Amino acid sequence: MCILTNKDISDKYQNSEFYLLPPDFRGAFSYWVTYQNNNGTYTVDKPLEAFDKYILTFFNNTNIPEKFTYKELSKILSEKEFGKIPEILELNKTKPDFIDLMALSRNIFYMIIRNYIIEIF
Repeated sequence: MCILTNKDISDKYQNSEFYLLPPDFRGAFSYWVTYQNNNGTYTVDKPLEAFDKYILTFFNNTNIPEKFTYKELSKILSEKEFGKIPEILELNKTKPDFIDLMALSRNIFYMIIRNYIIEIF
């Protein structure tokens, strides 16, 4: 069994292209928002809708995979970009615990790439 670490992905796939659909992004976002939530409440509707609206701006046709580079995905799924989306920024302000946007963006980024690698390469 081979384990594909984040470092492996960064070292070996940073020059790769990834052909993705919106569900690739939605699934990873939903998973990690739920996984990183320690408050016992799993309200992902508003942040997911806002994330979906943001992600759809990168697609010409949602039924056809769009090509992304490692660098493009890194920028699209960055803490900086997440901080510009109010519904996602709210996740960072929940009480008593919060969802760290840097960890969220990193986890989503690597999950999308890892899933693609496992399925395609």
